[in-house]
This record gives sequence, C-alpha cells and structure tokens, in this order.
Amino acid sequence: MQKSDRIFSNIVDKNTIAYLWSFAKEDWAPFIEACTIPDAEAKLKDALSKFPILDKGIKPSHFTNDLMAVLPKSFIVANAAESFPGHWKDNILTEYEPHKVLMGVALVCLATRSHHGCVVVHGNAKKSYESLRKARKLAYEKGLIGPQSSSAITISIRRSSGLLSCAEDTALLAHLEGKRPLPENNRKLFRKTAFVRNVETFASLGGLLKKGYKWWKDKGVEPCVGTKIFSISGRVSNPTVFEEEYGAGMIACIENYAGGVQNSWSDVLCIFPGGIFSQPLSAQFFQKAFLDEGCLKKLGSSLAGGSLIVLEKKDSLSDFVHKSLMAYQQESCGMCPSCHGGISYVRDQINDDAPEKEIRKNIDFIENNALCSHGVFAAQLARSFLHKKWRGL
Repeated sequence: MQKSDRIFSNIVDKNTIAYLWSFAKEDWAPFIEACTIPDAEAKLKDALSKFPILDKGIKPSHFTNDLMAVLPKSFIVANAAESFPGHWKDNILTEYEPHKVLMGVALVCLATRSHHGCVVVHGNAKKSYESLRKARKLAYEKGLIGPQSSSAITISIRRSSGLLSCAEDTALLAHLEGKRPLPENNRKLFRKTAFVRNVETFASLGGLLKKGYKWWKDKGVEPCVGTKIFSISGRVSNPTVFEEEYGAGMIACIENYAGGVQNSWSDVLCIFPGGIFSQPLSAQFFQKAFLDEGCLKKLGSSLAGGSLIVLEKKDSLSDFVHKSLMAYQQESCGMCPSCHGGISYVRDQINDDAPEKEIRKNIDFIENNALCSHGVFAAQLARSFLHKKWRGL
C-alpha cells in the first residue's frame, strides 16, 4: 500500500509531537470546512451516508446506518478501551494520531447536532491519554471546539478502569457514570442517548471525506471496503501496527510489516487472524488467506478486530487457550455466574483433557446465559479449540 493512500501515516512514522498544530492543521481541515457551510449538519450527514462504513472494532456493525438514526443532543463516545490480548492498535492510534480522533468525534457531533463527545482510552495507556489532552488543549486554543467556540462542541478524555468488560458498550457507559462497568439494558449516558463506536472508525472519517468515495470504493473487497489498522504479535521478528487495505495477503503483510516470522514458515503452527476472537488457521489455510471477512469466513475464521497472532510449533495451543481463558475469567465483571464461574470450569476441563462432550455442554451453557459479549467470546475461543480442524494442531 502506497504512503499516499494511508489515512494514518503517523502510526508508521511515530512522530511524538503529533499533537502540535503543524501536524494538526491538515487533520482538522474537513471539520473547519464543514463549519463554514450553511446547513452543515444535513450536508455532512449526506456526505457520510455515501460511505457504508463498518465499525472497525471487535464487533463489526454498520456505522453509517446507525449514525443516520442518532438523535440530536446525544453523547458521542469513541471507545479506545478494547484491551483484549493482542489487541493494542487503539493505543497506538490515540497516541500518534490524536487530532484525527478528536476531529472524527467532532464531525459526528456536528452531523448529529450533538454538543458532547468523549474519548475513552485504556487505564494503562498513559501516553495516549496525555497525547489526546495536549491535542484537545490546542484545539480549544484555536477555537475549533470548546464551550466558547462557534461549534460549542466539548470533548472529554477519560481513562477506563482497564477491565475487559469496558469493551462492551453498556458497561462502558455505566463506567463513565461512575458505576461498576457492568452490562446493562440501558444505552443512555446521564439520561441522554449515547452513540458508542470504536475509535478507529471515528478517526478515519476525515480521511474518507478528503480522499472521496471513488478512492474508498477502489480499496478492499466487498463487504469490507477501504483500509483498516491491523496489529501483528506473537512469533514475529517485529511486532507492529500498520494500515493496509482490506484483502491484502496475510503472509505478505507479516513479511512486509513485521519482518517475517522468527524462524521459518515451516515452524509456524497457526495464525489467529482476528486475535483470540477468531479460529486459528493452520498452514494449509493461512498460506492462501487474505485480510478480508469474506475470505476468512470461507476458511472457517473471521477478521474481528484485525489482531494477528502467530504461534509456532514449539508453542502449545492448549496453553495459549488456557491463558486466554484465564484472562477472560480474571477480567469478568462477575455479574453472571455462567461467565465468571463457567469460564474457570471450562478452562480446567480443557487443561485436564476432559471428554469433549462434557466441555461442549458447558461451553453452550456459557454462550446461552452470558449477559454480554465477554462470555460469548470466551465460549467461542474454547469452542474453536475443540473444533475437529484445530484439535490436531
């Protein structure tokens, strides 16, 4: 992918002074232009409606369709607190592209006639938090946003508790209200409707408007169109975060961006294309895999958050699943026993090599009784390990 086609060039350059105005002036150009147009809200909404964007978080949803239904005076929340193992792209994005994040939130606020936005980063992402605060201070000084600006849009920067449950929308909203991050049926924040999506989706809006619909349509493969930020970790020479268009070759991306695998490709056991939310691909599958949902679905996996994890034959897949389930259990909010106690029980059964029929029964119980996606993801991870295709890995 050419540098001119990238929306987020600084996640590669990693310039640590990205919050300065010399870097931010171009990032804020779409918002500045939108503010000068009469009837900006309707025209901006019409411009965004041309892009049927999928949310770029762990749970893909139709961002554009949902945006059209957002009520005025809602809270716009960008979630950068999705902190599952191997999923660390949001920390890099908020640290090195803070103005694109803030501008994207401000654009959605303008399009929906809302005046309050919020960016939530992981509790341990101190550099991301400070970078966003410096960028917001500069935007306030330039009069782009803030209570005294013409747009009257205010954006708060918050740090989550660090729990995995904060990746769930309603749990995150409860946390922002000062409650325990527990999943709820209520999708409101301080009695106002809230619109929560992944931070990358917001940050990409300015680039899409500048580059245009034709550029966007030519990138990627249906139904995944455009570009996305991916991360690579595990047994690679250089774990990294990069931007690439959907449909790029998986092996080519690992070679070009991560410097290849640590030893040789013959030593690779499997690759998780979507982190611990997806089923691993063995050598006969990942050699022909592309980074788009359609291709991976045919191979029995999924893209999810785009967090590639490479394991070698010296690694134990059962140990990997065991440790991942332990992370799920430790980060469980404890609200539903099927999640908190059930994950622990399934983990012990896998570790003790219990009969597969008994393990499947407990996995089904967790998946059917979990109150949020946290338990569902844990159940899917355990089921992927039991799948006959991966049992022999």
